[in-house]
Amino acid sequence: MPTNIQLSIVIPCYNCRDTINSTVQFIRSQILETHPPLEIILVDDGSSDTTPQILKKLSDPYTRVLTLKKNQGRSSAINRGAKLVTSDAIMIIDSDCYMTNPYLISKHLKALSQGASVVFGQIFNSGAGFWARYQNEVAASRLRIKNITAQTTAHFSIHRELFFSMGGFPTCYSSYGFEDKDFLCQISNIISSDKVQFLTNSVEHRDDLSLSGLCGKLIIAAQYSAPLFHRRHPDFYEATPYGKLDLRCSPSLLSNIAFRLSPIHSMGCRLVAPLLEQQWIPFGAKKLVVRLLMALAYASGCADR
Repeated sequence: MPTNIQLSIVIPCYNCRDTINSTVQFIRSQILETHPPLEIILVDDGSSDTTPQILKKLSDPYTRVLTLKKNQGRSSAINRGAKLVTSDAIMIIDSDCYMTNPYLISKHLKALSQGASVVFGQIFNSGAGFWARYQNEVAASRLRIKNITAQTTAHFSIHRELFFSMGGFPTCYSSYGFEDKDFLCQISNIISSDKVQFLTNSVEHRDDLSLSGLCGKLIIAAQYSAPLFHRRHPDFYEATPYGKLDLRCSPSLLSNIAFRLSPIHSMGCRLVAPLLEQQWIPFGAKKLVVRLLMALAYASGCADR
């Protein structure tokens, strides 16, 4: 395993005018002792806002911009950017994630040089509201169980050779959801858990979450992406909470109850959303209700196929 690994960064960009400049500036502020200037590849995935103009201003000898005329999805954007990488390793980071730790890339390089095949960086939210705490608990849970398929691909690094041996991200998903889970399943089938490292508090995620927004994404994932993922990974899908909520592949008591209650999720979102920032309601109670509504939204999407 080489000890002088070089790393390039690929950032998929879609309508990210409010975040991409900060994302790149945090990367450029990284402290690297022996690594040459970082190669950054910004992939504009058919943005319809002012993202293309911002990316053009960010371009320099070490920051390349690849423009896709039509929106092809995150997976295709990452794969297209990865093909331009000239380094030994590829780092992926979403356009709304900030490297607030100036030594983060050095930690990735150290882990990759010491034998790790993949390095996952923990996402955190520095906010004080319900969604910040909710995100942080989810991230802590992922880190605690250290299961490859439970991670997020919002920020990770991987040896270039391994990435291309897998064929990169699957591009068969045309809608939101499961493309990252599919990618992680492929990794887990190729490498052992001792070849994976996890870094705590790696990048700050500043996405503005909302209950209706998350439920909407889950409905889309259930309608369009879940059937494809189920065909590609049937045993894995049926063992997940998603599979257990899917009446079409798991006709259980749980999925039947979720199916019958699914029509109320929209009304529930409207009623619950204003209450999530109320301090007098225990966080645990709010989290339970949110998870229930998200489960009903997913069940609703499954029923609408």
